[in-house]
Amino acid sequence: MTRSEKIGYEAMRGANERSLGKCAMYVRLALERAGIVISYPYPRSAYMYEEVLPKYGFQKVKEKDVRDGTIAVWSASLAHPHGHICVKYGEFWYSDFKQKNVMCWYSGSEGSKVQYFNFVEK
Repeated sequence: MTRSEKIGYEAMRGANERSLGKCAMYVRLALERAGIVISYPYPRSAYMYEEVLPKYGFQKVKEKDVRDGTIAVWSASLAHPHGHICVKYGEFWYSDFKQKNVMCWYSGSEGSKVQYFNFVEK
């Protein structure tokens, strides 16, 4: 199993049936279980991972390059001031819960943009 696949697997393993509003914490814990330890102080909001992930071996990619272990980071919006973060694994996306697709908000996503990040295997 590659590190990227391990990230996806660990995100899936830790996900709940419903959102707890703790996507950033759950993705960070999945990263730690996969061997990528984010330094303290941890980003408090999901959107902050856009600047954090490249420091830990992740590279921004286009949507066509999404694979198991890809992390999607949604920017903040008025309705979602912390943004959102989730990890692809198999057919689903995982954060603190299992998502059917990368966009989990039913409303309020106006103005929010997604960035995708893949771990660069060495």
